[in-house]
Amino acid sequence: EGFIEGEHYVGYTIYEELLAGLDFFLKPENTEKRKLVAGQGRKFVLINLTWERRVEDILKIIKDILIQKI
Repeated sequence: EGFIEGEHYVGYTIYEELLAGLDFFLKPENTEKRKLVAGQGRKFVLINLTWERRVEDILKIIKDILIQKI
C-alpha cells in the first residue's frame, strides 16, 4: 500500500548509513540500480499519489465520520 524501502526509495536512520548509501549509488557501476529505484519510486508516486486518490481518501474519511454520528 505504501512506499517500500529499497524498492521505491533508499532510507537511512543514521548519518553513516546516508554516507554509505550515497557512496554505493553514486558509483558508476551502480547506475542501473539507482535508476531502477528512482524509476520505481516515480511510477509508484504517479499511480498512487494523484489528486483523484486524495479526494477518494478524503471522501471515505468524511463518510466514515458521518456513519459514526448516525
